[in-house]
Amino acid sequence: LIPSTTFDIVDIHTAKKVYVAGGEPTVSQEFIAFLEKCVEENCTDFYLQINTNAFVLSSKFIKLIEKFTHVQFIVSVDGYQDALYYIRYPITWDKLTKNIKQLNKLGDICFNHTISIYNVGRMYDLFAFFNQEYPTNTSLISYADEPEQLWFGNHPNKHHVLEDVARCKTLQSYKTNTNFHSDIDHIEQTILTHTLDQDLLNKFYTFNELLDMSRNLKLADYMPELVMENIK
Repeated sequence: LIPSTTFDIVDIHTAKKVYVAGGEPTVSQEFIAFLEKCVEENCTDFYLQINTNAFVLSSKFIKLIEKFTHVQFIVSVDGYQDALYYIRYPITWDKLTKNIKQLNKLGDICFNHTISIYNVGRMYDLFAFFNQEYPTNTSLISYADEPEQLWFGNHPNKHHVLEDVARCKTLQSYKTNTNFHSDIDHIEQTILTHTLDQDLLNKFYTFNELLDMSRNLKLADYMPELVMENIK
């Protein structure tokens, strides 16, 4: 692995697979220039894998991607409807789902859901949507470990999270997908066995307060289960 912010290290004439992530590839001018070079030199047959939040799809990007033979989009989706807006502000659910449909026409598509303190109690609606709308597409689960205050295991409302986990267990993917089954069980066991770290939780609230101020949003309006006054 060679650390680089440019695509000069890629030999497009011999490349078999190119994976692009970090920042947001769809708005990266360096990536657009790379795609243009590939098209100009007729090197569009390698496997192109793009990790994206799928929020901004310019007509230029779409026209370039249409030239490639093998494309896969790994779309990061961490919340359903308002939860998505809060976690990945200012991304809106309607725009995201519209763009996902467009990407699905341009290549293969799979989804990555990063579980954090924000969404661990709101998984069911998210997973149920993709179970229903994209039943044959892979959904992967990853975990937010940095910064540490976002770790899902320190959610203060255990009862709320465990109720959501129980609903996730009713999904077809829990019965048929070994990885999904294991992830849901892992989340449940972590919540059941972890003792709340109040210092870490206070660190989260301090962090989130600054975040809310910068975005003019309020945690209580979007995720009231995380607000201490609402926790029994």
